[in-house]
Amino acid sequence: MKFVTLILVMALSLLATQITTAQTPINVVTTTGMITDTAQQIGGDRVQVTGLMGAGVDPHLYRPTASDIQTLQN
Repeated sequence: MKFVTLILVMALSLLATQITTAQTPINVVTTTGMITDTAQQIGGDRVQVTGLMGAGVDPHLYRPTASDIQTLQN
């Protein structure tokens, strides 16, 4: 009986892995361009990266817009 339970647990673990890899990409919201690039490099096809600040924006002077807040909430 223990052997059957072990086989069942192993089979379900493999099935869960298959389900996880078939899901849609994870949404990632980043602040600066450097973090955006890093998230894209690490995540590859598994992530959908949205950067809040474009190139040349000073992070110290950045003020979020209404659309930035909406992006964060989604």
